[in-house]
Amino acid sequence: MDELPRNFPYTARRTTYLTIVCSFGFLLLMESGGVALVANLLITNLWLRISINLVHLGLCIFIAITMLSVLSTRHRITSDGLHLNYGRTLHVQLPYATIKDVQPVRDVQAGLQPLTARYDTKKQQLVACFSDQGQLLLRLHSAQPLKIGRQEHQVSTILFNVDHPDLFLTTLTQQMQPII
Repeated sequence: MDELPRNFPYTARRTTYLTIVCSFGFLLLMESGGVALVANLLITNLWLRISINLVHLGLCIFIAITMLSVLSTRHRITSDGLHLNYGRTLHVQLPYATIKDVQPVRDVQAGLQPLTARYDTKKQQLVACFSDQGQLLLRLHSAQPLKIGRQEHQVSTILFNVDHPDLFLTTLTQQMQPII
């Protein structure tokens, strides 16, 4: 068996996402130039002009980091449990004792590549899918309070994806066997 912890990326199919991010980045760059031009032409107070441009630059950097952070996080299997990460908004640690089972599924609507993880109130489901490939549905023994962004929700199922679902399921099953 491989050494733990083991990382599992979920962004193998990133072409569509990068196309959208690059297009949005270009629009953001053009809009930023327009705001800077208008601020520099119309505002006579030097400090106000500089502060408006700096605040706008900070906002643009924050948006870029938020959009690209999804590409750098990975899910992780450790000896303590499963760590699900998705961008800047989802960092969940699940002990193996709370996990009922994990099954491969395919939910086309979940693969719309959201920038952040989202919560479905009707299903008590956390959705953190980057694409529709390699989706897994994790069911918990009972609803757990999990923090998604700044809010805490009662979650009973988690829909997420990994690039290599078979390897993920094998590794997770090996770690859960002593508990079962």
